[in-house]
Amino acid sequence: MHGPILYFIVKQTGESKHWEQGKENKKTEKTIRENKHEEKSALSDLLSSPFRRRQLMGMIFVLAPLTSSYYMIFLWAPVYLSELRGLLSEADATCMNVVVISCYIFLLLIYGKLSDQFPHRMDLIRIGLLGIIVAAPAMYGMYESESVVGYFLGQLQYAACLSLFQGGMAAWKVELWMS
Repeated sequence: MHGPILYFIVKQTGESKHWEQGKENKKTEKTIRENKHEEKSALSDLLSSPFRRRQLMGMIFVLAPLTSSYYMIFLWAPVYLSELRGLLSEADATCMNVVVISCYIFLLLIYGKLSDQFPHRMDLIRIGLLGIIVAAPAMYGMYESESVVGYFLGQLQYAACLSLFQGGMAAWKVELWMS
């Protein structure tokens, strides 16, 4: 007699919130365990798709010339001219470097705006990269001229090529990750 009444009461009563939450937690935990076995290492995941490989190589080949160029023009050149070669005083080398950096920033803004006008942003970046490759040895050659104007023009041409390379780089990086 108690059996049918108990059956009727249990049938009419809903599940406990804690019971439902426990069932959901078990499902989630099971899904996480299954996914853990399928996960790859970060490196293999990065290199598994051609899209990600393109992004990785793009970032490496963008950052390598950029960081070495910044170091060379903004830090190494004044030290080279003043302390290593003794061609200029430290104050003169620093003053020349401030002028070159100011020109670099001005040209960076101009070339950034110019890169928006080009149908292919990579054209200016490629021209700038080629310019960096050519301007670096030319800058060192102009250091041998033992003329303050030569030192300045060598650094200025290198900064102009660097700003041409860097001008459209911010927008290109966004396009690289969004494509």
